[in-house]
Amino acid sequence: MAPAIYAGLQREIADVVESTRAAAARSVNAFMTATYREIGRRIVEFEQGGELG
Repeated sequence: MAPAIYAGLQREIADVVESTRAAAARSVNAFMTATYREIGRRIVEFEQGGELG
């Protein structure tokens, strides 16, 4: 096969990997934001004399 055909395939594969990495990063960011929000909520609750759980 011609090298140009492989170059196109390589670009398509790189695009898939890049897209998947971006989606994974967004997912991790969402989970980390939720985690930090929950940690903050628990700290505030503790400081206000509430019970955890």
